[in-house]
Amino acid sequence: MIKTKCRIIKIKKETPEIIIIKMLPKKRFSYKPGQFLMVNINGIKRAYSIASSPRQRYIELCVKIIPNGKISRKLGVLKVGDEINIEAPYGKFIFSESKNPLFIAIGSGIAPIISMLRFMKSRGTLLYGFRHDEDFAYKKEILKLKEIGKIKLNICITKPVNPDYDYFLGRVTSKLKKMNSKKYSEVYLCGPPEACNDIQEILIKQGYPQDKIRKEIF
Repeated sequence: MIKTKCRIIKIKKETPEIIIIKMLPKKRFSYKPGQFLMVNINGIKRAYSIASSPRQRYIELCVKIIPNGKISRKLGVLKVGDEINIEAPYGKFIFSESKNPLFIAIGSGIAPIISMLRFMKSRGTLLYGFRHDEDFAYKKEILKLKEIGKIKLNICITKPVNPDYDYFLGRVTSKLKKMNSKKYSEVYLCGPPEACNDIQEILIKQGYPQDKIRKEIF
């Protein structure tokens, strides 16, 4: 683990609630896809998954702005050229290259999953759920991964605006019940606690081995 400053090089509003921050650390460090770092602002720390791939030179964060959040609100007003203090890397939610993984992300839980997808050399399946059409983070990149055949994509949307989208109308849990989870080598799951617990319960009921379920709760 190291402590260093990072200089902001790009900020992008990805969805109404999510911004993507790209930054360069003054001290480079190694990490594995799925790990997280700690942002330290005035002694207040907050964990954020690293969305970039270890093969990329910059560090990327996918930040959900919470109106009353002590750190996210401050990250939301950063400008290019500003610096923040970080500590990294942390975490055991780590991708191990396997032939047929299933990635499950709910909302901003896509952050560590996109790091894994960027790093992955084989092919996998992504099951990604969110509320509205505009909440689809990393949309262009994910659709490109589907187009080139790197992933099979299952999008679950609960409150669509455009009914013509080829998405599953409903929660990830409903879609998962229709899938054959046993064919996947490993499951990487990230999202809110209640949703992750419900998904894990479904997987176990389907006979999926619990020791093959990797879970990170946001």
